[in-house]
Amino acid sequence: CGYHGYELRPDRPSCARLLSRHAVSTLRVKWRQGLWLRGLGPRPGERQRDAGQGRAVREYYILEHALVSIGLEALPGMDAFPGCNARVLRGASLGQCKDLCVKEGYTGFAMCGSDAYFRTAAAPSLR
Repeated sequence: CGYHGYELRPDRPSCARLLSRHAVSTLRVKWRQGLWLRGLGPRPGERQRDAGQGRAVREYYILEHALVSIGLEALPGMDAFPGCNARVLRGASLGQCKDLCVKEGYTGFAMCGSDAYFRTAAAPSLR
């Protein structure tokens, strides 16, 4: 999406300002240099209070990519029942394929490049 973090401000609690890659890089440099300790705000992900005013200061959150398990069993190099396609989806992602299996009752699919070939055979026979 092009945004790599966000900032929450105490004066606008229901709004978040999205941060660009450059803004996040700048925050990381300041954090590593210890500039957060000199009144520039809390470290990313931390909430601190301004001791002099007794009010909350800005909060910064940095987003990072993380692998997520979507409950698929991968069998590299295998294709059960080639040519017996119940459906073909071009330019598919694994998430789209899983959703389609759940919604339409497919028991599995084979991927070739970015194309998915769906199967209706009993799940154990696809192994």
